[in-house]
Amino acid sequence: MHRISGLKADDTVIFWLTSAQLKPLEATPVPASNLIFSGSLAVAESSALNKDWRAAAQFVYPYQLPQLRQRGLTYFKEFMKVRAIPIEDEVLQSEVYFAASFLNDVLVDMLDNLHRDFLMERAENMLSLRELAKAEDEMRELSTARAHLVGPNATPNRMIGQRAYVPRAVPRSMSATEMMPAMALATASPQGVGALALPSPGSSDSQAAMSQSATAASMPLQLSEIKVLTVPAASAADSKLSNAPVSTTVYPRLGLGQLQRHASKGAQLVTFERADSSELRAVSEWIVP
Repeated sequence: MHRISGLKADDTVIFWLTSAQLKPLEATPVPASNLIFSGSLAVAESSALNKDWRAAAQFVYPYQLPQLRQRGLTYFKEFMKVRAIPIEDEVLQSEVYFAASFLNDVLVDMLDNLHRDFLMERAENMLSLRELAKAEDEMRELSTARAHLVGPNATPNRMIGQRAYVPRAVPRSMSATEMMPAMALATASPQGVGALALPSPGSSDSQAAMSQSATAASMPLQLSEIKVLTVPAASAADSKLSNAPVSTTVYPRLGLGQLQRHASKGAQLVTFERADSSELRAVSEWIVP
């Protein structure tokens, strides 16, 4: 440690040490130089560094920031919660979950062609597309479950009106036999129960909706009535609020190719938001060597 005391402001020191190996630094004064630590070995979120070292430390962090990756890990956390498995190491446990899930998907895609080389080829080709589709499917399933598994007295977020039928032509006169299906439809009971129930097709509410729709269809649409809704693109800082995560792991993105054995490539430099906090913030872009 005596070498650290002689460091200058333009020097850079890389501490590729585990969290336990960093404990001797507590009794060492913080040098006025660039201090870089391993975010994976030292476990940046729960680093053993004291406040003085935390204020000056930067970490090479190969994962997505914890506050930004939680939406992509929602399905994994639901899986752990249902099975009453405590999450003690989010990175390690989510990697094991992903590895088992991805291997299962690749084997299903291979059908009966169970060969080692074909397994690697399918894994390389599937990873990127599978991650995007899997993230979208998981969020859709979770959203659907939360939308439909509600109590009978729940108040809907918005009312859903009945879609009126507008005939394309004036119907010809029908015989009694041809009119039977229409009469059965007109006397049908309301569809559904509660606030979201649709009125009976033969009720006054249904007929009023059809009349309004027919009137609107006969009126020409003016260009001044057309409104274009623009949605601003979400920034990286807003990804924790986004409904479309692109990954189901702690990594921002995954991809493989021929002779590639690292699905996640690169890292970013992070530091603590405050010396007395465990929250991290990025101080660099994602860097791929």
